[in-house]
Amino acid sequence: MSVRKRKHRWHYDFQICSVRHRGAIPEARNKAQAERAEARIKLDLFEQRFGDGISKNFAEFIAEVYEPAAKSKRSYHTAENLHIRTVTAHFKTYALADISLMAVERFKRERLATPVQSSGKPRTPATVNRELGVLSQILAMACDNGLLQSNPCSKVRRLREDNTRTRYLTEAEEEQLMTAITKPYERLRPLIILAFGTGMRQGEIAGLTWPQVDWRRNLIIVTNTKSGDDRTIPMNETVKDLLVRLWRESDQLNAKVFQISADVVCTTFHRLAQRAKLIDFRFHDLRHTFATRLAPHTDVFTLAALLGHKTLAMTARYTHPTDDGKRRAIAVLNTLARKAGQENVTIDFPAQVSKAG
Repeated sequence: MSVRKRKHRWHYDFQICSVRHRGAIPEARNKAQAERAEARIKLDLFEQRFGDGISKNFAEFIAEVYEPAAKSKRSYHTAENLHIRTVTAHFKTYALADISLMAVERFKRERLATPVQSSGKPRTPATVNRELGVLSQILAMACDNGLLQSNPCSKVRRLREDNTRTRYLTEAEEEQLMTAITKPYERLRPLIILAFGTGMRQGEIAGLTWPQVDWRRNLIIVTNTKSGDDRTIPMNETVKDLLVRLWRESDQLNAKVFQISADVVCTTFHRLAQRAKLIDFRFHDLRHTFATRLAPHTDVFTLAALLGHKTLAMTARYTHPTDDGKRRAIAVLNTLARKAGQENVTIDFPAQVSKAG
C-alpha cells in the first residue's frame, strides 16, 4: 500500500500512468481507514480519466481500484492474490464492458482444461471456482461504482466440487515424519509441532507474530483468518513449551515467530513428506490429523470453533473415523449384548464337508 503516517496524519502517495498523486487524509484514524480512503481517491481519479464505463480497462481497474481495496481487508491472503493475477492475465486486453457471459464461460472452460503449470496435474474445479469468485467480486465492485450495469458472473454456474480428503497421519506415520526431520528440514519441526497441537492453517502458522501469543490467558489469538473472524486456541503444554523456547531465542518483540513464508513451508514440507515416504500427504493434512484425533474427545461445536469453521458441515470434512475408533464403538455393543443375554446363545456350526475323494 502507498499510505504512510507523517506528523500524526495519514497521507497517500501513488502513481497512475506515470502521474503522481499525493495528499493528506485527515479523516483517517488508522492505517485501514487510510487505505480505504486511498482506494476511493483512486476510483475517483480512474473515473475522471476514462469518463464512462464503456472504455474502462479491466486490468487497470484491478490495479488502481480493486486490488488496493482487497489488500486492506483482514481476510486477504496469498491465494486471493494468485487468483487476481490469473484473471488479470486472462482479461488484460478487455474493457470492463467487454466481459460478457460468454467470455466468463470461455474463461471457466479454458482454466479447467489447462493443467497446473508447476506440477502438470489437472486443475481442480475448486480452484477454478475460487478464480470465478474473485472475478465476480471485481465485477461487482465495478457495478457498485456505476461502471457496469450488471455482473455477468451472477449467471455463470460454478463447477461441481469434490474436495473430500480422508488423509491424516497414523501414529506410525507421525513417527516416520518426525524421524525424517534432519538438518535440512529442522526449521520445519516447530511449525509441524504447532500444527499438531493447534490445527492452525499453514498461512496462519507462518504469519504468527508474538503479539498474538497471550501468555497471561495461555491462548493463541489467530488473526487474518480465511473466514475473516479472529479465533482463540488454548495452548497445551507441548505448544507452550515450544513457544517459550522460541520466545527466549527471539530478540524482536513484534517480529514474526517464524522467519519463513507460507510458500517456502509448502515446498519444503513436500520434500520432507517424500523423504518420510508418506504418500499423498500435504502440510494441510496436519490440520485433518488434529481434527480427527480431537473429535472423539470433544463436541462438534468446540471443534468447529477451534478450526475456525462457520458451518458444522465443513468441520465434518475434517474429521475422519479411525479404525481404532470404529473398533471401540463396536465394542460398546458387547456390553449391550451381555445385558440382553446374548452371550449365552450357542451356535452350532455345520460340520465341514470334505471335498476329498
